[in-house]
Amino acid sequence: MMYSVRDTIYIAYFHILRSIRTRTMLFLFIVYLLISGGTAWFGRAIIHEFEKQTADTLMVPQTETPGAMMEILRTQDNFHRMISSMVPDIELVEWALTLPVLTIFHYWISLFVLPFIVAIIGAEMIAPSIKDRSLRYELLRTGRLELVMGRFLGQSLLIGAGTLLACIAPLIVGNFFMVQQPLFETVWVLLSFVPKLFIWSLPFLAFGIALSMITQVTNLARILALASVSGSWILYAFLLYHEEQGDYPLLISVVSPFIPQYYGTALWSPSWDWILSGCILITMSIVYCMTGYPLFARRNL
Repeated sequence: MMYSVRDTIYIAYFHILRSIRTRTMLFLFIVYLLISGGTAWFGRAIIHEFEKQTADTLMVPQTETPGAMMEILRTQDNFHRMISSMVPDIELVEWALTLPVLTIFHYWISLFVLPFIVAIIGAEMIAPSIKDRSLRYELLRTGRLELVMGRFLGQSLLIGAGTLLACIAPLIVGNFFMVQQPLFETVWVLLSFVPKLFIWSLPFLAFGIALSMITQVTNLARILALASVSGSWILYAFLLYHEEQGDYPLLISVVSPFIPQYYGTALWSPSWDWILSGCILITMSIVYCMTGYPLFARRNL
C-alpha cells in the first residue's frame, strides 16, 4: 500500500515536470487567464450597460468608466433579476448582491465553462501515450493503477494552480478598468471561490481521463469527453425540469446523486455547508476516473 501511494505521488510529480518541460502547463495557465479575463470584461460591459440605462432613467450624465453607480444598481429590479438568474437559490440573492459584482460573473461563468475545459484536458492524459506506446516504459517501474491515479493527481494540482492564477484577471479589470471596486474584498471573495471551483472541476477531469483510457485516438477521446459533459448538463436540466413539475420522483431520486451538477447548488453557500458536497464530488471523481480502468487494465500496450 505504501509503495502504491509513493508511486502515485512520484508519477504526479513527474507529470507536473513533464508539463513544465513541454510547456503544457504554460498553455493551461494562458487558457485559464484568457477565459477569466474574457469573463471579467464581459461582466464589465454588462455593468456599463446597466449604468447607462440607470443614468438615462435618472437623467444624469453617463459615466465613461463603469462602477460608480453600483450602489444604485443594487436597488434596480433589472439588476436584481440578473443576479437572481445566476444564483441557484433565491435565499442567496441578497448575499450575492453584497459581493463585488465581477466575482459573481467570474464564479458563475466558470461553473459552466470549466467542465468542458478540464474534460478536454483529461481526454489527453492517457490516449496519446497508448498510441505512441510510451506507457510501456513507465509501466516497467509501476502499475497501471498508480499510473492513472498519479496522472489524475498531477493534473488536478495543475488545474488547482490554474484556478488560483485565474483570479488575477478580474482583479486587473476591476481595479484598472472600473472605479470604486473594493480591492481587498474582491481578493478575499475570489480566493474563497478557488477551492470550490477546483473541486467542481475534478469530476469532469475524471470524465476525460476515463474516456482517455478506452481509446488511443486522442481526438475521439476529446469528442467523447465533450459529449459526456454536455450530456450531464442536458440530463441535469431534464431532471430539474421534471422535479419542478413533480414528475418521475423515483427516477429523479435515484439518478440525481450520480451527476456532479446535483451538488453544484451547495457550492454557492457562503458558509461551510459546501464541504460535504465537496467531499462527495471528490469521491465521485475517483469513481468516475476508475470507470475506464477495467478496460485499460486488460489492454495490450
